[in-house]
Amino acid sequence: MFVALKLCGAAYLVYLGVGMLRTKAGALVVGASSRRTLARLFLDGALSNLSNPKIAIFYFAFLPQFVQPGAGHPTLSVLVLGLSFAALTFLVKGPGGYFAGVLSGWLRARPGIVAWLFRSSGAVLIALGVRLAFERRG
Repeated sequence: MFVALKLCGAAYLVYLGVGMLRTKAGALVVGASSRRTLARLFLDGALSNLSNPKIAIFYFAFLPQFVQPGAGHPTLSVLVLGLSFAALTFLVKGPGGYFAGVLSGWLRARPGIVAWLFRSSGAVLIALGVRLAFERRG
């Protein structure tokens, strides 16, 4: 069963890599999309994060471990921990999101670089698929 799953995974990686190699440069040009406001983008991100089950598991399983058993207001303690986590997450991921937007704009203006990224990513996926296919179980 392990070998069958491994070979299926390797074949899928090679399939994805070949697909990326075969992508035409014209197919990578992004059309003019409607501009969304910053408020809408923030709302989309917040809803995406709130609907992520990993976040709920983190808040319900991990954070309560940091509340003292005899705490006077355990709900308030979890709320403060959750808000602290959210603020720290925003400080870390906010600049990453901003620079991803800047990079996106830069790449949209240079479709040749995007084509090169697709081809190099396709080659990496094919190499990983081949390596996985010949990997021995340790």
